[in-house]
Amino acid sequence: MSINLAIVGLPQSGRTTIFNALTGDDVDLNVHNQTNVGVAKVPDDRLSSLRDLFRPKKFTLAEVRYLEIGQSVKNLDSATLEQISSADALVAVVNAFSNSDSWSAAQRDLSELLLEISFSDMTIVEKRLNKIGGIIRLAKAAERSRLEEEEKLLKRILEHLSKEKPLRILNLSDYEKGLLSGFRLLTFKPMLAVINIGESDLSKTAQAESFFGEKFADQGMGFVALCGRLEAELSLLAPTEREEMEADFGINQSALKTVIRQSFALLDLISFFTVGTDEVRAWPISNGTNAQNAAGKIHTDIQRGFIRAEVTNFQNLLLKKTVAEVKKAGLMRLEGKTYPVADGDVINFLFSV
Repeated sequence: MSINLAIVGLPQSGRTTIFNALTGDDVDLNVHNQTNVGVAKVPDDRLSSLRDLFRPKKFTLAEVRYLEIGQSVKNLDSATLEQISSADALVAVVNAFSNSDSWSAAQRDLSELLLEISFSDMTIVEKRLNKIGGIIRLAKAAERSRLEEEEKLLKRILEHLSKEKPLRILNLSDYEKGLLSGFRLLTFKPMLAVINIGESDLSKTAQAESFFGEKFADQGMGFVALCGRLEAELSLLAPTEREEMEADFGINQSALKTVIRQSFALLDLISFFTVGTDEVRAWPISNGTNAQNAAGKIHTDIQRGFIRAEVTNFQNLLLKKTVAEVKKAGLMRLEGKTYPVADGDVINFLFSV
């Protein structure tokens, strides 16, 4: 399952620095107007505990893929806009390090960024409305009725956008969402704002997140504050050196891990696990996925030949140490095709093809 997030921002926001920190890459900060692509592993202490228990030959975390958009969100060309539109969610980077005494400038920058993204959607909607206006009178009755529904919906959306409100907070039916699916409007996408603070504000991360969360409470987005420059440096260090440097700066928990986890959670994703001496692995799926479709994430043959699933929670394995002991204790369940997989399930699929 490919999970793609586009990193966007205004000039000098620190987009590339954040990208380097998240992916462990070392992209030249002086090279602009190019899209950088990198992958980050989703930290999961549950899976790490299972690895320690099974000591497998291979250990595979879930991944998220980041696309750092080299262009500013201002005056996006069609190719760059297409790249952003194809992403599953957006990560907006905001410069809060240039003036550490006040976040008002960063607040204005985020407002401008959100407005630019909204303008992009408004342009698409207005173009479609103009096109509908030219063809609706010539359409046959059935087609005219559908176009009239679409026109009514687009006018409603345009009014919503004109109030500087994103479409992700607009209550739409599944049918209405279906009518809009082909437009790939940006304000529909889940969004996380990364507040890029300076080292002098490291002790104010919670304060920064609260400040921006209150100012943009009507945007339906999440907030994480971090020092991009410091996190990029830390990402290049060996684990022991990193721990020592984090201790020096009083960092108890990596903000990068928070960003990656929130990137994953933005899309309402969960993980189920498969375990064994060959591999311990996390499989990302949409929340609510049934057992048969979850099996298809591993291989289509397993989905096609699905018989049943042996399911337990990861905590039962950590408690009983082996699959055999989990079964002996009556903590292994047999589930059918329609079972909704839960976050943290450990599953063995039984199948025949």
